[in-house]
Amino acid sequence: MEATGTIAAQGIGVHGHCRQGTGASGKGGGAGAGVAGEAGKGPGVSGRSFEGTGVEGTSIGGAGLVGASTEGVGVRGTSASDADGVAGTSAQGVGVSGVSSGSEADVGLVAGGVSRAAEFTGDVIVSGTINKSACSFRIHHPLDPENRVLYHCSVESSERKTSTTAR
Repeated sequence: MEATGTIAAQGIGVHGHCRQGTGASGKGGGAGAGVAGEAGKGPGVSGRSFEGTGVEGTSIGGAGLVGASTEGVGVRGTSASDADGVAGTSAQGVGVSGVSSGSEADVGLVAGGVSRAAEFTGDVIVSGTINKSACSFRIHHPLDPENRVLYHCSVESSERKTSTTAR
């Protein structure tokens, strides 16, 4: 079945509705897109689901979903519940990657949060310099790890000095 439609001023060019199954589908030949959308001000392609994924991309040999922008955000994820805004998983590669190829001032990844900006589970490797405003961490007390902790803090100084205080 083939369906096409265009409306010059406003409205929907192609619309599909189905009680069970796919409402609208497209298949491209060669390097063409299966489904493409373009809009003046709104989303080029939009998807909404009441119980599943709104928009999904799957690929055998390339990227499943790509977002690009010349002036705004390439890909954005938002959640109104306690679920992740953006989640990335990989069976063998990197789950989420952030890279900036612009000027020296551009940042590859920015994180912010109310209680913590980031949380890591597992080893962390840093290749490069860490710039920080404060450094502190908590470890289990070696003589009583079940009931006591040790707090470590550092202060940057022009002098090399170690100072220890205890209560």
